[in-house]
Amino acid sequence: MLSILFLVFTSPVLLSQQGSSDNFRALLTVPERQKYDGASDFQGRIQVLYGAFDRYVLITKKELGNEDIYKAEVAVRSIQILALKGIEITKQITSKKVLRSRILRKTEIRLRKLLVELENLKRLSPLSLWEVFDKTIEKVKAFRDELIEGFFAFVVSSSLSLSVWGSPSDFYSRKVQSFVPVSTEMGHQSKIRHFMSGDQFTAIEHEKLREAQKLRRRVKVFLKIAEARLDEIERRISAEKWRKERKNPLEFYTYAQLVRAYNRSIEGIMINIDEKVNSNVETEENIKKSLLQFKSKMPSFVRRLEPVKKFSEYQNDRDLYLEWGKAWESSQMALKGSKLGLKKLKQR
Repeated sequence: MLSILFLVFTSPVLLSQQGSSDNFRALLTVPERQKYDGASDFQGRIQVLYGAFDRYVLITKKELGNEDIYKAEVAVRSIQILALKGIEITKQITSKKVLRSRILRKTEIRLRKLLVELENLKRLSPLSLWEVFDKTIEKVKAFRDELIEGFFAFVVSSSLSLSVWGSPSDFYSRKVQSFVPVSTEMGHQSKIRHFMSGDQFTAIEHEKLREAQKLRRRVKVFLKIAEARLDEIERRISAEKWRKERKNPLEFYTYAQLVRAYNRSIEGIMINIDEKVNSNVETEENIKKSLLQFKSKMPSFVRRLEPVKKFSEYQNDRDLYLEWGKAWESSQMALKGSKLGLKKLKQR
């Protein structure tokens, strides 16, 4: 199998057509090809993709554990092609029944778990593989986004029972759970990786959130937490002195912890808006005002995040880089989702 993949990833012709049917078929076992060819519907084909994804994740883990960087890279690139094929077959769906089906939602959940696995494997890989992982993660996210957009187009338009961010309302409540690192039996590299959990808020910020029971007030607190982290990062990068009389409450937080707190704030806003939408305890007017408040801040937040990536690369700070990636994804979804949510409310 790996000899076939060598041709796929080293031939200029094949590389120029990466994601084509021939490349995809080369990644499948004989039984998988037979099953895929015999499947006439989305469910049958996606089941084949499930198995292939799982297999190449296991290969990646194995080869990283063996410290065979080349074979690990081939396996990660294989996941890219599988994701591209997933996008292709998803775009072919025209049936509203399929787009509303349980299998589509289960696929989104599977892809979410795959993204977590890829992030964890990236954490355990050498820097030379990070770009390959980033591109693969990008393709898997694009596959997931294609599913969400199709689901959103046919379902969210008729009901507010789904998340205004274009995915099932439990998406972010699950996403904010701590990422679980892969087995520590993968070699010495696992012993030198830092793993961060928790929201990294201060005690005072936790207290303010407990006191903020109304949606608009809670959104305001979360936004202040997020903005404070960006302010502190910019202050440190520019080597500006702390000029306020009171002690800096973020003095002993690392850059990665600051970005994590920012990300948890953005996710917290999305979760709270989703909960209020689904519980019907807030008026549409209050939800609209909260979304407007959120939307007004996100463009500047996204711009301010951009230099953080360059800084993490310059410092060779893996933890900061990974936290930045999560924050960037959440911010992009928040920016897009707040606009979609407002548009949906306007149409009601």
